[in-house]
Amino acid sequence: MEMAVYKKWGQRAHWRWIAAVEGIKAVLKLTLFRLTSNRMNLYPPHMQRDVDPVALERSRRAAVIPETWKGTRSGIEMPRIRAAIELDGSAHQGQEGVSTRRKFADVTDYLMSKVLTPEKLRRPDQMVHVMNALGTTGEILYILRPLIYVLSVLKYGRVSWRPWLVSLAIEIMSQTMVRQAFEPPHGGRSKMMPLEKQEYARRLKLLWLNLLRGAFYIRITRPRLERFCNSVENKAVLSIVSSKFVDGRIEH
Repeated sequence: MEMAVYKKWGQRAHWRWIAAVEGIKAVLKLTLFRLTSNRMNLYPPHMQRDVDPVALERSRRAAVIPETWKGTRSGIEMPRIRAAIELDGSAHQGQEGVSTRRKFADVTDYLMSKVLTPEKLRRPDQMVHVMNALGTTGEILYILRPLIYVLSVLKYGRVSWRPWLVSLAIEIMSQTMVRQAFEPPHGGRSKMMPLEKQEYARRLKLLWLNLLRGAFYIRITRPRLERFCNSVENKAVLSIVSSKFVDGRIEH
């Protein structure tokens, strides 16, 4: 859709379209943030299944593997170890080689999986903290950051450093505020829940995308990639990858 707008109405309309989309996304995220009583927005926002339904369907069609063995002298049938504790190398596989059971490293790992941890006993609304004022401000800044970046691009242009610097400053400030919101006042361990730790770690990894955004990409990253592609154009394998980059040069 973005490319269609770009080809028909030009670059200015293209960025206005992106601003409209980012505005809708920001409103929806802020609404979700409000409906969850100021809790951190997680990605994805829905619960993920621990078991793939496709794997369950394959397990029904999989060949039945005997889970007992019969002694040659006594004739007594005994259960196999994998039927009891499902060790690492004994998980059943379907016809297409997809494991249909969870694998455990050893007996201790199997026993620990049966232990009720605090996370398993919490209600859904207790798995993510209600943020204080500092955390709420940081979360709102994180939600508005893409929209602010696009509006800055519309005002100053993509080549300008201002949109990139403003976006990076807001992102770093928002992550710092969210982190500080979970820190005890006198030091100690963070009060983040496991889901909050996973989301925070994901956001920190996304900071690397700033190398492929705006003025930094146009002025620093892309010229170096182009020089690398030109230097390997005579290499058998690397030239294929470089030609894809040069032919389909996508500006982020």
